Amino acid sequence: MSSLLLLMFLLSGLTGQYSPYSVKILPGVHGNKEGYYIKINSDREEFISRKQGNRMFSIVEYRIMIFKKKEFFGGDIYIDTLENGNNNFSKTIFFPSSLDSVDMKVVIKDRLSGKFFEVTKFVAKGYKGNKNVRVYPPLLFDENNEIPTDYKTAKRLRIVILNKKNKKYGYHVDLVGDTILVDKSGTLNMGYNFTEIELTKNMIDVSKQIEISIKDSDNFAVSFPLSVVDTEETETYLEMVDELVYIATPAEIRKLKNASRENRDSLWNAFWKKRDPVPTTEKNEAEIEYFKRVKYANEHFTSYKPGWKTDRGMIYIKYGPPDDIESFPYNIDSEPYEIWYYNELHKRFVFIDKYGWGDYQLVY
Repeated sequence: MSSLLLLMFLLSGLTGQYSPYSVKILPGVHGNKEGYYIKINSDREEFISRKQGNRMFSIVEYRIMIFKKKEFFGGDIYIDTLENGNNNFSKTIFFPSSLDSVDMKVVIKDRLSGKFFEVTKFVAKGYKGNKNVRVYPPLLFDENNEIPTDYKTAKRLRIVILNKKNKKYGYHVDLVGDTILVDKSGTLNMGYNFTEIELTKNMIDVSKQIEISIKDSDNFAVSFPLSVVDTEETETYLEMVDELVYIATPAEIRKLKNASRENRDSLWNAFWKKRDPVPTTEKNEAEIEYFKRVKYANEHFTSYKPGWKTDRGMIYIKYGPPDDIESFPYNIDSEPYEIWYYNELHKRFVFIDKYGWGDYQLVY
């Protein structure tokens, strides 16, 4: 298939989601500190390897920065040396913070190549409580006591309750499906209290919510829906649907977003099948091309928002690499700007960085 024909398919309605990295941020408590768990997954092929003797390794840097109303509130840097031998890796970082909600920027950098990826997400702790107690959203952990990459591998459901008073309270926890699957009772001491429920695959499949009651002066009771079980998978899926905005119809987006967990794959595949330029091949060439463009946009155009959401990202995803770019990043009499030319399409796009944030906006 010629590049021009593939471009025609792209212009007629391509979209999708791709990033070499998956970054999930979940509120939680570690030890006696509140904060946020950051779960990072990536393909190992994203990193350059260096050989030293018989050893092959990559060096990855993670930068965590938190903001509140654009004011910087702190951060940290973590370094990993990754041995070769696996096609992918995962990393869990706990970042302590007393703030109830933050805008968190996560930057993942390959130190050997200098290539980096960054994402900024708003996250809130989402606890429920009263003047005496505070109950945090339940979290899943695997057999290695890590946030699982796949929720189906979870072994434990952890519940954290903060007792603010120097007084013991009784509590009761129910894991509920169509019936009560597990019920536990205990006593809350002052401070953070951790209780865990051991999970089987059947529990993961049928659990619907967790109900927690605390026998204090207010007979406090809360519940959390156990969509928490597939939080990571659901969040990724919804991000994928959001990225369809450039060409998918509102009806298609609603249908995909409202799909049950069991129907997501079939509906997603049907969406792409309609846009497959060569249905006789195993791979969907248009989908693969689109994913490459989103990846490029995220790597090159990310500013305070993901690259695919920027104007340059939008044009790149729709039309592909321009035939020529005139770039004017340093001007005394005007803001930085770029001009993109698509000769075969007879199109020209002008982008201006109006506020100096690196977000070049399309002006004409």
